[in-house]
Amino acid sequence: MNILKDIVYKKLSSYLKEDSIPISEGTFILALSGGVDSVVLLHSLHQLGFNFYTIHFNHNYHEESNSTALYVKNEVEKLNSNRH
Repeated sequence: MNILKDIVYKKLSSYLKEDSIPISEGTFILALSGGVDSVVLLHSLHQLGFNFYTIHFNHNYHEESNSTALYVKNEVEKLNSNRH
């Protein structure tokens, strides 16, 4: 397991442990901006096997808003993740 995945796994596991929730029953919501950080986290959560939903808001704030929304949609669909 690489360092990033190890950090993510330990941090999310500790959140679940605080509330006595088994890892297999925990669910998270990942807000995706379409930037490198959120997309790497998306793939890390998927590879680690965590249950999670994704969400992306397209505010049409800049010229690339629609292409970013499409990129996020495609990345999430590749992983067969729940999206909103």
